[in-house]
Amino acid sequence: MTFRADFEHRDALIGAALDEFSEHGYDAASLNRVLAAAGMSKGQLYHHFANKEALYLALVEWTIDEKVRWHSDGRPLRVPDDFFDVIEANITASIGFAQARPEVERFARSLLAERGRPIFDTVTTQVGFDTNDSIGTLVAHHHAAVPSGPACRSASSPTSSCSSSTTSPSCSISTAPPTSSRR
Repeated sequence: MTFRADFEHRDALIGAALDEFSEHGYDAASLNRVLAAAGMSKGQLYHHFANKEALYLALVEWTIDEKVRWHSDGRPLRVPDDFFDVIEANITASIGFAQARPEVERFARSLLAERGRPIFDTVTTQVGFDTNDSIGTLVAHHHAAVPSGPACRSASSPTSSCSSSTTSPSCSISTAPPTSSRR
């Protein structure tokens, strides 16, 4: 189960789980404290989630969904040409998210503290990213954030191309090195 479906106590469960896992980490987190804070019974929880790991994985998925939703909620997206501008744009966006949604950011940071523990490996496998390839992950997320159709930058740009059809709009960014360098 995920948090994508609506159910009674969903928002309370998300809030309680965010707080519990952020404060105590995965291993020390208590489902009893989560349930008490959410006003739920064990039966209600287990109707939606098989165990603590399933709840945690659903919370990670929800966190990713929240970050994606926040980054794509209608704010104009400028796709930088320069790699360092891409990094700067990602840092600026991340700071904005952390300020707007501190409880979600706190949970995301607590997830990073799980490195070296089995739950972290489970999460990275479930989410499908290689933590040893941070730059590759940044570039992949950047490519995934490129808007499609009319919102995309002009196809005449040397570093981007766009096409839009009723079946599959797409944009791509060249991986050619930038023409200018920054020191």
